Amino acid sequence: DSFTSTMSVPDTPAAKASVLYFFPGLQNIDWIPKVDPEPDRSTPFDIIQPVLQYPGTGLASGWELKSWYVTVNSGALYSTGLSVKEGDNILCNMTRTGDESWVIRGTL
Repeated sequence: DSFTSTMSVPDTPAAKASVLYFFPGLQNIDWIPKVDPEPDRSTPFDIIQPVLQYPGTGLASGWELKSWYVTVNSGALYSTGLSVKEGDNILCNMTRTGDESWVIRGTL
């Protein structure tokens, strides 16, 4: 199983943003934060996603690309960020590699 999409890095925001996140993602249940009841151990929530973030973390003041795995019940894991610039085209890929394993990747 595989899901791919493309994203183009937008212009730097005109007004300073706290944090912006853009991403395609796959989640295991139909859940919308602030609308649906909070998931619990009997109905866990997971999402995998390549994420475009502004501003980046640490010294990265522009756009940054990371791969994320997020679960409401156990927190989040994410990759080291890759600096990207306005106009870059990103190929996003989420591919199943086993019963419970995935590759989550964004590449220029």
